[in-house]
Formats: sequence, structure tokens, C-alpha cells
Amino acid sequence: MKRWKIWLGIAALFLSGVVIGASVTAYLVKKRVGHWRGNNIEHASQHSFERLTRALELTPEQQEQIRPIVRETHKKLFELRRSARPKAREIIQSHARQIAELLEPKQKKKFRKILEKMREKKGPRGQSKGRSPL
Repeated sequence: MKRWKIWLGIAALFLSGVVIGASVTAYLVKKRVGHWRGNNIEHASQHSFERLTRALELTPEQQEQIRPIVRETHKKLFELRRSARPKAREIIQSHARQIAELLEPKQKKKFRKILEKMREKKGPRGQSKGRSPL
């Protein structure tokens, strides 16, 4: 009778370790890379600025001068990415259609699945979600 209680306790302990480990991992991943996926300019520029400050051991005066440069750089880069997305999408769709024209029906079906998987991986930022380029 006591034997099953011991095994149940061990299983519960193991399961709680898995849950806690997964939760901590998810939190750390979100904290570490989550800001890049959200197009959060302030968070991304602050992260870059902090890394520069630590790596270069910037003085307070240097920090004052460099912070606006880093912020402006991030603003320009995010705007460039945003403005380039429609053209990039157009190029990708055009090339996908060209490739599809050269494929046999069975290959074309596989190609569509590959493209769908690629769109799913892009996540919430993926502007290409929706209909297939084929």
C-alpha cells in the first residue's frame, strides 16, 4: 500500500519539475528574444543600448550622447523593414509562382505545403499569412 504512495509522490515531483522547467524556459525565452518579434522599437533600442553600455563601459556622458543615436538607428531600421515587406512579399510570391510552373502536380502539392509551413513559422509578425502565393 505504501509503495504506490511513494511512486505517486515521485511522479508528482517529476511532473512538477517538468512544469516548472518549461515555465521558466518560456519566460526566459520571451524575455531574451521576445522583444525582437514584437516590433517594439523602444525595447529593442534599450536592449542594444544596455549591451553597448556594458560591453564598452560607457561613461554617463557617452551614454547621454549614444542613447539617441541607438534609438534613431532602431527607428530607421524598423521603418525600413516595414516599408520593404510588401516588395519582399511580391518577390517571394513571384518566384514561388515561377517555381510552381516548373513542377509536376505532385511536386506542386508538396511545394504548397512547404510554403504553408514557412508562413506558419513566421508567427504573428508574418505578413504573408493568408493565401498561398501559388
